[in-house]
Amino acid sequence: MFIKKYKLIFQIFIVFMIVIALSALTLLIQSPQSFLENGSAALINISISEINKLEITNQKNKEVLIKKDRRWYVLRGTTTLLADSHKMESLLTELELLTRDQEVEKPNGTLTSIKINGDGLEVLIFSNKSGNYVSLRGESSTYISRSGVTSLSDSLDFRNLWLINSKAPMLSYKVYAEDSEVLSMKFENEQWMVVKPLKVQVSREIGLKFTETFAHLKGEDIALGVTELQAGLVQPQKRIELANQDQNITIFIGNYRPSVAGGTPGYYAKVNGDDRIVILSEDTMNSLPFSLQDINDLRKIKY
Repeated sequence: MFIKKYKLIFQIFIVFMIVIALSALTLLIQSPQSFLENGSAALINISISEINKLEITNQKNKEVLIKKDRRWYVLRGTTTLLADSHKMESLLTELELLTRDQEVEKPNGTLTSIKINGDGLEVLIFSNKSGNYVSLRGESSTYISRSGVTSLSDSLDFRNLWLINSKAPMLSYKVYAEDSEVLSMKFENEQWMVVKPLKVQVSREIGLKFTETFAHLKGEDIALGVTELQAGLVQPQKRIELANQDQNITIFIGNYRPSVAGGTPGYYAKVNGDDRIVILSEDTMNSLPFSLQDINDLRKIKY
């Protein structure tokens, strides 16, 4: 009698579990949204690996981004420019993490539209001081999202403006003027030392700035329609050679470009092996030492 009763209870339990499993499966099939690890419903039901085109529009600008051969590019008219891989990675991750946490009334705020793959999927992001609000074009509901899209700025500039963006710090820095070495520095024993034309020690404070600048050197603009000859890069005025354990980088500095036709003023520059001609601002140029006199004038040396 006891065994029969036990079998009956067990059979009821099995049937109950099957019903629960089927109910859960039905909900997943009927729902267009997936769920994140924290239990929140994801706003978009698409893997970031499936995204190959983004059209981003805000009140001021528009940026079109396409993926080709696993690399992202910016479309500016008929011109295709390499996109900043770090910004793209952040943007795609943030899109994947947008959630439908709580339904609210549509708020006031800056509206940014992100069309995905050009097939009708469009994310709407409302930004204001009180939080992150999201919805999809064609849906009437707006939601609070736990995470926002902080990688978007008003300028919507995803161009790769980096001349150098190295994870590893540089260990040597040399400057050449007309093929003559005029300054040589090296990093050893946790400090920068000038080894040519004189051996002197760079102060710790300025040395830290050098470490950051040498590893992360960013331009202000991309020069389009300019040849290396016009930019003064065939026979550059200055050449900078940087190196660490992983790479050797040469930067060529050319002519000065004044602010014409709305272009950013600065110096033409390019890196060996890279076709881009980047504009370095005067502030960036002033942050780079080109001679011992530069360092002395700014009192960047401890004697």
